[in-house]
Amino acid sequence: MIKYVTSGEAVLEMLKKKGFSPIIIRKYGLLSESTLQNLRKNKMISIDTLGKVCDMLDVTPDIIIYNDTAKEEKNRLKNISKSVK
Repeated sequence: MIKYVTSGEAVLEMLKKKGFSPIIIRKYGLLSESTLQNLRKNKMISIDTLGKVCDMLDVTPDIIIYNDTAKEEKNRLKNISKSVK
């Protein structure tokens, strides 16, 4: 499962420190209101929006999100992949 490294609210704070306050974001239509709400509620955003946020922050996605899949599940998926080949 993909999760935020910290939280959606922390992403908004990072944006604010870079000069992208919610007011500026709304004024220039940089992100939709639903995206802002999703970040506030710690809900995931789309890949396209993640890319835009990364561009705004000048970071790579691993600063914002990470894969939280359990080691057992990763091993299970590897085993399935091996058996399919």
